[in-house]
Amino acid sequence: MKFRRRKHQHIAEAMIALALIGFLLAVSVLRVARRESSVAVFGVTFSSSYAQELGLDWRRVYSAVLDDLGVQRLRLPVYWDDIEYAPNAYNWSDLDWMIDEAEESGVEVTLAIGRKVPRWPECYAPTFVKELDKEAQADELLAYLSELVLRYEPSSTIVRWQVENEAMFPFGECPLPDPALLDAELALVRELSDKPIMLTVSGENDLWIDSAVPADALGVSLYRTTWNNLTGYFIYPIGPEFYRIKLVMVRPLVDTVILSELQAEPWFKTSQTETSLDEQAKMFTVEQLWQQVELAEAVGFDEIYLWGVEWWYWMKVQGEDAMWNATYELF
Repeated sequence: MKFRRRKHQHIAEAMIALALIGFLLAVSVLRVARRESSVAVFGVTFSSSYAQELGLDWRRVYSAVLDDLGVQRLRLPVYWDDIEYAPNAYNWSDLDWMIDEAEESGVEVTLAIGRKVPRWPECYAPTFVKELDKEAQADELLAYLSELVLRYEPSSTIVRWQVENEAMFPFGECPLPDPALLDAELALVRELSDKPIMLTVSGENDLWIDSAVPADALGVSLYRTTWNNLTGYFIYPIGPEFYRIKLVMVRPLVDTVILSELQAEPWFKTSQTETSLDEQAKMFTVEQLWQQVELAEAVGFDEIYLWGVEWWYWMKVQGEDAMWNATYELF
C-alpha cells in the first residue's frame, strides 16, 4: 500500500510539473505573439575602438550615426584600458562626450561595461591589471566598475547596463569564464544603481536560461556566417525557429529579450585592411542585410541592434555607400 501511495504521489507530482511547464510555455508563446504584432525597434552597436582601427575619425562617425542615420538606440562598449590609463587614474572625456551627444539627440543608450565588451580582442583590461594575480585583478575590476557606475548612474540617457559581454562564452583573448566574479559584478552594479541590467549570450552556442535568470534583460547575438581555422567559412544552417524556441523558454525568466548583435558586416578571416574593397562589397550585401533583418523580425525580439555601422561608414568613405543608405529605412 505504501508503495502504491508513493507511486501515485510521484505521478501526481509529474502531472503538476508538466502542467506548470505547459502553462509557462503557453504564457511565453502569447508574450512572443503579442510582441510580434508590433513593429521591431532597431539600433546599432558603436565601437569607437573599431572606428579608429578602420582609420576613421571616430567622433565624426558617431555624429553621422546620430545625425545622418538618425539612430535612436545605441549600445556603447566602454573600453577599460582607455578609461583607466594608470592605477586609480581615469580619463572620462571621450565617454562623457558620447553620452552628452546621445542625450542631446534623445538617444537611449545601453552601456556595455566590464573587462569583456564588444569587439575583438573582447577583453580590455589595462596592462597594469594584467600583471596582477587573479584575485587582485578582480579587485581592480570591481573598483573600476564602482567608479564608472557612480559617475553615469544619474544620466537619463543610459537606460540599462550591460555587464560583461557573453561572459560565460569562452571567446576572445580573455581569462576563462568566472561565474563567481560575474556574480560579484552584478551584486555591485545592483547596489549602486536602479537601472536594469542586461547579460548577453551567443545565440548559436550558449544556453540562454542561465544568463536570463539573474538579469533584467537578455541580449542575444545572431551570426549566420562565421570563420574559423578548422572549417573556414561556415554558414549556420538554422532558421528563426531555432532562436524562437530558445526565446519562448526564457520569456518567463526575464523582462526583455534583445537581439544585441545582428551581423550586418563581413566576418573577416584576416584583418579588414588586408581585404580588397571589391571583395568586401561582395562579402556582405544589401540583400544579405535584409535577409538578416527578416530573420530577426521573425523571431520576435523586443529590440534589434545591428553590428557593423563603423564598416558601413568606412565603405561609404570609399565610395561604396549602398549599405549606409539602405539602413535609412530602419532608423
